[in-house]
Amino acid sequence: PAAERSAGALDFLKKALLAIGGAAAAREVLRLADSYTTLLNRLRSTGLEAGNLTGVYQALLKVSNDTRSSVEGSIELYSRLATSSKELGVSQQQLIQFTTSLNQAVILSGASAIEAENAIIQLSQGLASGTLRGDELRSVMEQLPAVADVIAKSLGVTRGQLRKMGEEGKITGQVVLRAFEEARGELADRFAKTVPTLSQSFQVLRNNVIDFIGRVDASTGVTAALSKALYALAQNLDTVVLGVAGLVSGLVLLGGTQLLVGGVVRAVQALTVAVAANPIGALLVVLTSAIVTLTLFRDKILLG
Repeated sequence: PAAERSAGALDFLKKALLAIGGAAAAREVLRLADSYTTLLNRLRSTGLEAGNLTGVYQALLKVSNDTRSSVEGSIELYSRLATSSKELGVSQQQLIQFTTSLNQAVILSGASAIEAENAIIQLSQGLASGTLRGDELRSVMEQLPAVADVIAKSLGVTRGQLRKMGEEGKITGQVVLRAFEEARGELADRFAKTVPTLSQSFQVLRNNVIDFIGRVDASTGVTAALSKALYALAQNLDTVVLGVAGLVSGLVLLGGTQLLVGGVVRAVQALTVAVAANPIGALLVVLTSAIVTLTLFRDKILLG
């Protein structure tokens, strides 16, 4: 009997882990859908609306894929500069072209995804403030040497002189934008000779997955419905816990731990079907099933 109970518990654990894996996948899908919404909201913050918003988003998605770069980074860079576009004296198309050339220079710098993202944020902050200096310039020079070289070449100075110009506040947004406009052809030619890395290929895949899931979510309203459902669950969590506790107690009284294990295993099997048929409902079931699981293992520990 003890051996049978152990085998049953092990079998239950395997199936529970499979269910948890399905829930984790569903959670990742919802996170990506949320990323899509965040990206569009970031563009909306620059004043874009309706068709213009869609056009700019699609253009930046294409830029990101063509340059094997993060769509989040591209949109963040564009958005920061767009808020200062009047001061910089650039058009929407010029900003998109600058984003393309900058992404190419980032790839040519050989920076990791994290290094590139951090440096681009620093660069966009500096440009948005009017001048590239201090920590922003230091980050660019250390993490993105190809970017620093483009600016230095345009100004006809060395990297050491470029750092000095930064301290004097002479590397303005206009200076950087002009430098990349001058280097556009050279950067495109050099980038065309590079070979995609595995991580860059995965980045393009991730960009397209965000776009696909986001568009599907926008047309179905899945995350909006899930938000309401999770909020309702949170508001009634005490009731849910009491209900689950009562269910567990009833199962134990009727047939003991073995019946409880069998019941939970059947619940896990049902959850597998639910995941395929209704991700929202499945996630709610996962939350309540987690309580059952914890209760089960607590009781087994107490029973020795």
